[in-house]
Amino acid sequence: MSAADQAPAPHPAPSTAQQARLDYLFRHHLRNDSANAATRALRRCMESYRVAAAGETEHRP
Repeated sequence: MSAADQAPAPHPAPSTAQQARLDYLFRHHLRNDSANAATRALRRCMESYRVAAAGETEHRP
């Protein structure tokens, strides 16, 4: 077994269930400003990660 075979696998993109939960939180917690801000920040992070993960898979040989 080579070192490449033992390298950890890249993190998978967020699942549909995770994205659905974020969508639910984003839509239903508009009255709580601090929770809304935290949800928006988490959503931006997840979206950035999803875009980065999609970009990595496109450029792999």
